Amino acid sequence: MRRKRFLILICILVLCVLYFSYYLSHTTNREAALCKYLENKYNQEFIISTEIEEVDSDLYLYAYNISPANHSNIRFMAGIKKEVNLFPFLPPFRNQVFFDNYFDEAKQYIVEEIIPQEPFSIYSYDDISDLSTTIYTLMQEINIRLGELGFSTTKYTCSTNICICTNEGTININFYVLDKSIISDLLYTNLGSISTY
Repeated sequence: MRRKRFLILICILVLCVLYFSYYLSHTTNREAALCKYLENKYNQEFIISTEIEEVDSDLYLYAYNISPANHSNIRFMAGIKKEVNLFPFLPPFRNQVFFDNYFDEAKQYIVEEIIPQEPFSIYSYDDISDLSTTIYTLMQEINIRLGELGFSTTKYTCSTNICICTNEGTININFYVLDKSIISDLLYTNLGSISTY
């Protein structure tokens, strides 16, 4: 009887060791594959900080919090998500693909650093030219900083919302393209009711 218990205990221990060794190797393989995907996509190194425990299991297989090795202040999510593939005459099935939101988080981090928290003030149409130049310069800086992180940029990549304070109140304008004349037009259009003195 005692020997039986001992054998059962040994079997349980062996099963636990096998389970944990499988779990550790599986997790290590996942992390290595994810890092390789990110390094190939962005041509830089990344550091995995923590696994995100509470992910929607219907949408994601797993996800991690990750930072670029040379910019630990930027944190983003990456992992494997499930996509439904629909083919004619076949039932839908879920395909597993890598995903990340590095660009979105990097851009948000850069915008928060570059765009002032306080709204820009504009009190007459004469101020629009100077403000257009300022906004254009800020948008250029967004593109430069994104380029330094390895992203390719266009004149639309640096689109951003900027708060403008006028005599009539505060308005949030989306400057969607790096074009000084369009920036100026957006200011004129959105500030059409500006009071002049």
